[in-house]
Amino acid sequence: MNDFIFTTEFLTEFSIPDIKNSSISAIILYEDNLRDIYKEDLMGKSSPELVKNSLKGLKIREVNVQKNDALIDIVKKNVENEDYVIVLYANTPLIREETISDALSYATTKSLDYCKLYHGAIFKVEAVKINRIEYISEANFLNKEDFFAIFDNKSCDKVREILKNRILDYWVTNGVKFRDKNSCYIEFNVEILDNVEIFSNNVIKGHTLIGKNVKLLENNIITDCEIGENSSVLSSYLQNAKIKKNSRIGPFEKISKEKK
Repeated sequence: MNDFIFTTEFLTEFSIPDIKNSSISAIILYEDNLRDIYKEDLMGKSSPELVKNSLKGLKIREVNVQKNDALIDIVKKNVENEDYVIVLYANTPLIREETISDALSYATTKSLDYCKLYHGAIFKVEAVKINRIEYISEANFLNKEDFFAIFDNKSCDKVREILKNRILDYWVTNGVKFRDKNSCYIEFNVEILDNVEIFSNNVIKGHTLIGKNVKLLENNIITDCEIGENSSVLSSYLQNAKIKKNSRIGPFEKISKEKK
């Protein structure tokens, strides 16, 4: 960044342009030394997939970088005529859409040339192109957890635990009745319809659809299945199965095809 001029922070009271009237793109950085980390399964998705999910509606450029590459140089090479660009790293899977929205609102309403994030940044493209950064700030009001970076097995395990709780809390908010939430495991690609009750020790993975009024009783492992409405499942292993509505499965059944 030596070719840029950084001046003392100066924030105006007015806000132009704001996020609604600005064209914004995103750059996701892939560091060569983290290739294996990008393949890690995090509750049914990879870290890059989760980062991209947080950037809905934005044009995304994915860029391979070396550890010591200058951020400014990367931005210069990967922008066109947009007003702002947000730069994130592919190993920050906890980033959420609402966090991105808050960060962009802050940078655009303050008309910042450079907004530092905990792990990433937002740039005004015009300032990058003319090599002059005047209005700078740091979005330190954001949730720091969202920018947590994975780089080894221990950090991946920490992220899985956080994501697990986020998913379970989401389903509680959306009306799923848990008897023992903390003993359950639900991946991102699972869809659960209305009035579902889930008892203890249920593992639900893959592209699974749980129909209306289903009861998942204790101790099930369910992967890539469709469970028809008004059914119940107890202490069973289901994989690639389509269970018809009003079925009673278990205990101790292993099914990998449609229940007759």
